[in-house]
Amino acid sequence: MRICHQKPATSLPMRRAVLASTGAWLLGPALGQERPADIDIVTDQWPRFVNKDVSGLFIDVIRMIFDRQGVQAKFRIFPYARTVQMVKEKRADAWIGSHERQYDFPLYPKWPFHMSREMVLFKKDAPAPFKSVESLRDKRVGWMRNFNLDRYINVPIKLTEVDSFASGIQMLDAGRIDFLIHPRLLLDDAVQGAGTDLSKYEVTVGLRLGLFLAFADTARGAALRNLWDAEMDTLHAAEAFKALFKKYGVEPPFP
Repeated sequence: MRICHQKPATSLPMRRAVLASTGAWLLGPALGQERPADIDIVTDQWPRFVNKDVSGLFIDVIRMIFDRQGVQAKFRIFPYARTVQMVKEKRADAWIGSHERQYDFPLYPKWPFHMSREMVLFKKDAPAPFKSVESLRDKRVGWMRNFNLDRYINVPIKLTEVDSFASGIQMLDAGRIDFLIHPRLLLDDAVQGAGTDLSKYEVTVGLRLGLFLAFADTARGAALRNLWDAEMDTLHAAEAFKALFKKYGVEPPFP
């Protein structure tokens, strides 16, 4: 990913003053809206990344970005499908954890907050093992409901959406699907929760996709997205940003 050389950073107070004075550029002259003071973010729970007590890596990363822009990030936890619907209905400003273009209705920023490796699981004795996305052609493929990964797979597949990793593994064992796809970030907890013995399966990377904060298609959403990208243009390469990932034992998304 290209990193542009920047002039030396100004102090935070001066930077906020400059941003405030250029609000028309950030928010768009047609919006006629004040700079947002807060953001209402909805999210599902993912241990270590978004915990029940509203802590975790993703919470820390998103809070850091908006704190530096003078915006207070507020988080509410719901099941994933509900968070998507709340943003679609404009009852929240953004949800955590969408892939770019996963849905047509939200506003996507330029910068993701992390990169997701989508792992392909299949039985070791499978007659046609996974080698590339082409291996999925006309095969029976399963993944979690509402993940919409077919948008990133350019071959025809026979899709089955599952309600849990455990039910997906059961279908794989029973020969009802040929491949199960699941995010690497969530795999360890899913395996533990399902009591799965992974030694029976091959597990390999199938897709690499950015994880985004997806914003509501509103004036507030557009303004908040612009603030996000304005901060991430430089913060993505900063040691403070990388240190958050290292704190949680996770590889930073950007070199």
